Amino acid sequence: MVESSVKIATFAISIYECRKMGRNKFSEKEIKEIGKLLKLKNSVNRGKQKLIRHDLRVDYEFNISDFNEPGKAFGEEELMQAIERGAIQILDDATIEAMKAKRHESKLLSIMVKLLTGKKL
Repeated sequence: MVESSVKIATFAISIYECRKMGRNKFSEKEIKEIGKLLKLKNSVNRGKQKLIRHDLRVDYEFNISDFNEPGKAFGEEELMQAIERGAIQILDDATIEAMKAKRHESKLLSIMVKLLTGKKL
């Protein structure tokens, strides 16, 4: 019983650590949509930029800070550079959908573990 609890806790910790960063694998369609949002972000005021960054994080699990140099703007050109240097990978739609399903399942498991152990969500 204790061994099972340790395995579950270890797995939950690894899931939590993964949640600190966004994805680095996207479909071609997602990259195009992210590129459009980045282009828009760099052409609007600060308040709207904040909303766009939120959309990137929530809708695509795309965190600019995972790919940019601190203090520098991140736009379409920097997105393409991140792809060229291999920091971002483009995969087929089916692989991306399977990956998203697995991440969703892992997040649900993490929430269940926290509920069962009485930890804060």
